[in-house]
Amino acid sequence: MRLERLLSGGSVLLAVLLFGSLNLIGNTLVTSWRLDLTSNRLFTLSEGTRDLLQAMRERDPIELRFYVSRGQLTNFPRLNSYATRVQDMLREYASRSGGTLRLSVIEPEPFSEEEDEAVQDGMNGFQVDSGGSLAYLGLVGVNETDDREVLPFLSPAREDSLEYDVSKLIHKLSNPRRLTLGVLTGLPIFPGLGNPGLGPQGAAEKPWTIISQLREFMEVRELQANLHHVDPDDIDVLMVAHPKGFSEQLVYAIDQYLLNGGKLLLLLDPLAEASAAQQGAAQSVLPDFGSNLPRLLETWGLEMPDDKVVGDLKYAMRVQVSSTRSQSESLYPPWLRLDTGQQEAQDAAEDAEDFILNSGDFALTGIKLLQMGTVGALLQTEPVDGLEFIPLVQSSMQSGLLERDLILLQRDPVFLLRSLQNADDRYVLAARLRGNAPSAFPDGPPPVEQAEGEEGEAAASDTPAADPDAHVSEGPVQAVLIADTDLLRDLFWYREQSLGTLRFNQEIADNANFLIKAVDHLSGSSELLKLNPRRVYPRNFDRVEEIRRTAEKKYRDEEERLQNALQETEQKLRNLQSPQGPDGGGILSAAQAREIEQFKREQLKTRKQLRAVQHELQKNIERLGTTLKFLNIGLFPALVLLLALIAGHLRAHPRRRTASRRSRDDDSP
Repeated sequence: MRLERLLSGGSVLLAVLLFGSLNLIGNTLVTSWRLDLTSNRLFTLSEGTRDLLQAMRERDPIELRFYVSRGQLTNFPRLNSYATRVQDMLREYASRSGGTLRLSVIEPEPFSEEEDEAVQDGMNGFQVDSGGSLAYLGLVGVNETDDREVLPFLSPAREDSLEYDVSKLIHKLSNPRRLTLGVLTGLPIFPGLGNPGLGPQGAAEKPWTIISQLREFMEVRELQANLHHVDPDDIDVLMVAHPKGFSEQLVYAIDQYLLNGGKLLLLLDPLAEASAAQQGAAQSVLPDFGSNLPRLLETWGLEMPDDKVVGDLKYAMRVQVSSTRSQSESLYPPWLRLDTGQQEAQDAAEDAEDFILNSGDFALTGIKLLQMGTVGALLQTEPVDGLEFIPLVQSSMQSGLLERDLILLQRDPVFLLRSLQNADDRYVLAARLRGNAPSAFPDGPPPVEQAEGEEGEAAASDTPAADPDAHVSEGPVQAVLIADTDLLRDLFWYREQSLGTLRFNQEIADNANFLIKAVDHLSGSSELLKLNPRRVYPRNFDRVEEIRRTAEKKYRDEEERLQNALQETEQKLRNLQSPQGPDGGGILSAAQAREIEQFKREQLKTRKQLRAVQHELQKNIERLGTTLKFLNIGLFPALVLLLALIAGHLRAHPRRRTASRRSRDDDSP
């Protein structure tokens, strides 16, 4: 018995030693082995990053300094494990770069030289105890020419964008030559810039976040509206956003820039809500918040109606609707949430269900979600020989056109949904132009517009006339057209979040990534096309959303019928209860009194039915949610447990039969 106990204890001790040895060997020798089971492959370097690191082998080395306060993070398990994840990823970057990425891990202690170095490198510390001690979790990169890029705080909230942020930092350091983006706009995008089409109102206090994002990859220049020439050798890509109030000379400058080999990113909008928000719509005459360049579009065989916006039942955003009694959610058709889910771009434009298509070498992969507001429709009226019109972004087959003035006057989502009930068309919201086209000014440069002086007489303009001898009548066209400017606004793609005293950005849509890729493609580069933030956006349950939309339509129709019946009943009551009575008399007859009582009962009944209809939709949605919770929380685990019990019973049953047989054998003589 003692020998058996000794052997048993030795076996346990041997198992413990073996387990510890295997862990030690694993942590030492196979730290690079990984099995990524996440649906979005968050722990595996993407193809774009691998290509970037392969190209790094032929470039100057870059030093990466990773600051992590291990000692201070022990009381923060989430941050500590995230720091380990970041460090492992940085090691993989270094190992795949062939030695051109040199990684240093620095652990700054409070009041140490390492902490001084972290502060000097631009790290943002955050307080971890009541004594004022700071912890650091950030990254800085430095190239051979002492260019510096800093990620001052690596927030766990941006873990799904970690690879994108690190790859972006390396890309900027390894590509010192940055392309130049010139921006002409009628929106208050830049500080101190008012809208030239709206007057001095709406000057911005700081650049819009979209400009800050673009500046991370390229040099962004603000161009003034009085220029008469844009040099393609000086401006790699020209971005024209909301060209409202542009002079003929400015439109001519855009036309000639394009035909001389320039690249154009053009954003138009029949209703730019940024302009509406700046100036407001409370005027005696409906203001015009739209922008268009009909002269250029007509030359390219295109049209964007000034008085129409696209409404989409499938891609409509949900907004909060307030009433006198309650607050509820409703679809708002003019604002679009274009979501591809986990699917990539489709090859066939005719059969593609996704909103983003693959246009040859401009493959917009990695764009999962765009959010746009009051979008216009790009219509091809007459194809131009030698010029390709390639759709990039389209609405669904459940879309239609809404009157722009209706959006300004009537923002009731229910009313707009009723207007789109029979929508069954698809519209191009963004497109690519490629090929050759004639100038929009076949007769040469337009005459210089004369400005009026204080006395109303013509005064000489400061804008010089264009050189007629330099006029180009035909040339190449490389452009991306987008029938929306609201996608630039922070409201539709960006949120600012905070962790204690630290603030960081959180993208809620791929709007900025879409523009960056468009500019990168137009410039002739392709290095940014494969760099994608692998964010996990909230995804709707398609079946649930379909049930919800069907129910909403049903209840909207019933609500409208009851509202009409209620209004009719109330009108009859008002007629009967008027001081003069229905026949002009002042005293009601008994029959009239009975009729009034009957109408009051009908009124009460209709109101009850109306309230029941308004509450039924929410109850159905809650009931569906409860069912899904039961299936996920209760039923499926119960089925797994039942299968385990059955399997256990089946394994135990042969043992009982064997034991019973042995017992019978022992009892037999």
